[in-house]
Amino acid sequence: MWFRNRYTMRKEVCWGTIMAMLCLLIPTGRLAAQNTTSSPYSYYGIGELLRGGNAQTAGMGGTYQAFKGKNSINFSNPASLTALDSMKFIFNVGGSVKFTEMKQQGNTDDFSDYNFTGLEFGFRVAPNWYTGLGLVPYSSLGYKVQQQNMVEGGTEIYNSLLEGTGGFNQLVWANALQLGKGLSLGINAIFLFGTNDHNETILLNDDAAFAYHHKERLNVTDVYFNLGVQYETPLTTNWGMSLGATFQPGNKLSAKYSTYTSSSQSSDDEFDTETKGNMKLPAEVGLGVGFCYKDKLWMGADVLHQQWSEADLLRGEDYLKDRTRFSLGAEYRPQEYSRSLWKQMKYRVGGFYDTGYFQLKGEDITSYGVSLGLGIPMGKGKGWINMALEYGQTGTTNNSLVQENFTRITLGISLMETWFAKRKYD
Repeated sequence: MWFRNRYTMRKEVCWGTIMAMLCLLIPTGRLAAQNTTSSPYSYYGIGELLRGGNAQTAGMGGTYQAFKGKNSINFSNPASLTALDSMKFIFNVGGSVKFTEMKQQGNTDDFSDYNFTGLEFGFRVAPNWYTGLGLVPYSSLGYKVQQQNMVEGGTEIYNSLLEGTGGFNQLVWANALQLGKGLSLGINAIFLFGTNDHNETILLNDDAAFAYHHKERLNVTDVYFNLGVQYETPLTTNWGMSLGATFQPGNKLSAKYSTYTSSSQSSDDEFDTETKGNMKLPAEVGLGVGFCYKDKLWMGADVLHQQWSEADLLRGEDYLKDRTRFSLGAEYRPQEYSRSLWKQMKYRVGGFYDTGYFQLKGEDITSYGVSLGLGIPMGKGKGWINMALEYGQTGTTNNSLVQENFTRITLGISLMETWFAKRKYD
């Protein structure tokens, strides 16, 4: 008996995996568009920034720069794709639910938001080349604020309603090359698309006949790129170290900014403007380090810096500032091969601190939180169910601002199917 030194597609393809992919891919655009947030802070900038990564890294505080795994698709650092199982086709899909308690001037209110967190698949193309494709949300816009105001120079009161909807999504094509022992390089080609709508309705004397409507719309469709690199090296017999870094230049993207104002007293538009230009996303750099003990324990730390003060979102923002995010995380698996499910599972813990990317009333809108995670194997080599529980806080009650106390639950399913195998001949 001998083996021919090439790979062929297995005939026994898992049709359940294929059908699951088709069912999820067909409504993908709708699912991404349905991402929601109830945060009033999503009024600013391009909305609430949605953290990259998946349920696995969410359980580690969003630590991903130096992390890689054979069943983990991590587009946040595309270089990590080189760790994927070379015999498997990997498919990931995930979602989250966020429960938020908002506090302002002694008042509280509760909200819940449901979000699609990503759909990705990846596999090895050649001995040193790995690729992946996915849809990942980038930002979400969703606020509704009612307030009373006094007419300037008078005593008349008018009511205003501010509402925002929309968000941006990323279609990502990732590629990674194994350049040498322990060194890998990755690149993401990203198609960013989506629409942000800001609506304001002014009602005089609670009379709809005197209502004025103002709408602002930002629409973006363009392609940009970012890079990632990872390096692994042994330290001792049992310990190893990994380093990771990502870089993205400031990208100018084709955008259209429109404004529209109308009055219920007249069917004629008071004005209607449309400006085509370039929205500039911030340059960013990320660094991370990780330490691994055998195949049981991984511990890491990340820092990410984004130059939002140099961004241009076509709305004349003067409140943007540079953002820095710090995170720590760890993953522990007692035993890879065991009859005990508890020993096969992966246990995760982490924490993060985020300075935010804008400032209001002299206050930085920061976020911080802690997380716990769990990975449950789905049979031998068939996939994983990953869960993460996060608790944290955004904002402050100082200067009549809003403090958000949130709990987020993230669920991800990773399916693995053997698609490539050596054919045997007698």
